[in-house]
Amino acid sequence: MAIKNTTSIFISKFGLVYKIIVYFLLVVLIVGAIAFAVAHPALQKLADKIGDTGFVQHAKNGIGKFIRGNGEYLDDFQAAYDSFGEVEETVRSAKTEWTNLTITLYIAFAVVTYLLALSCLPFSDILRNFMSSKSEYGFMSNLVANGRRAALYALLFTIFVFTSQAAIFLLCVILFIKLFAKIGLLSVSVCYLLFSLLSALRSTIFAGWLPATVTENVGVFKGFSVGIRAIGKRFLRSFWTFVFLNWILTAALSAFGVLTFGVGLIIAIPSAFIMYRIVELVLYFDACGYRYYVDAQTVKEIS
Repeated sequence: MAIKNTTSIFISKFGLVYKIIVYFLLVVLIVGAIAFAVAHPALQKLADKIGDTGFVQHAKNGIGKFIRGNGEYLDDFQAAYDSFGEVEETVRSAKTEWTNLTITLYIAFAVVTYLLALSCLPFSDILRNFMSSKSEYGFMSNLVANGRRAALYALLFTIFVFTSQAAIFLLCVILFIKLFAKIGLLSVSVCYLLFSLLSALRSTIFAGWLPATVTENVGVFKGFSVGIRAIGKRFLRSFWTFVFLNWILTAALSAFGVLTFGVGLIIAIPSAFIMYRIVELVLYFDACGYRYYVDAQTVKEIS
């Protein structure tokens, strides 16, 4: 029922997806440009070291001769192949460059996470207003009105939620590496199942945080404690809702990405973002016994 109501609200508020697309693109482009500028010296050094091996030049010469129909292209490809071991050694030994790139990437990802999380509270409040009274509010006005709470939530989200999700991902990657040698491709299914279950558990723990904060109009810390108590009343139901949502969205994002050669993910990822915000509100409203609109005419009565 929660998934059904979430889908109905999502269709009613699909226009929010376009606002999220604009916001997401601005954040990613700005932070990405700054990160690239910072990482460029390390990338250039790494590229120069690889270039010194002759691999790139031999490969370019071979491709050029092949296109022109010059039969000597095999000599260049053989030279490129012979120098590939030197490329591997260069890549492995470039510890300083890789350290700089890793730090830059991690900081950039954390900043993007914070800025994206900054939009969570305003968007949840917009959805809460629709569900409670069909009220309509703009994103920027809501962000300004809830600026302090949104900033604090984004900081805590980046520290705790992002870190816990990163730990889950790292655990599954390590498990995959260990299992792949023993059970082959079956390890993909095992690790995905574990990842989806642990992610659902994390989502369930934090599910009531935003809804309680915006619905009860309390501070971020108070909202977390209120949300935990509310979702705790229907913990297993909430957990399995997130499990099914994870499976559905993974299948949908994969299919949409393949069928559109990745272009469709520009819409699909913000849509998934909205779906998670809505299902959190639906689970919280159901746990608290609040009535809410699932579309412009239909009210979900207290169950």
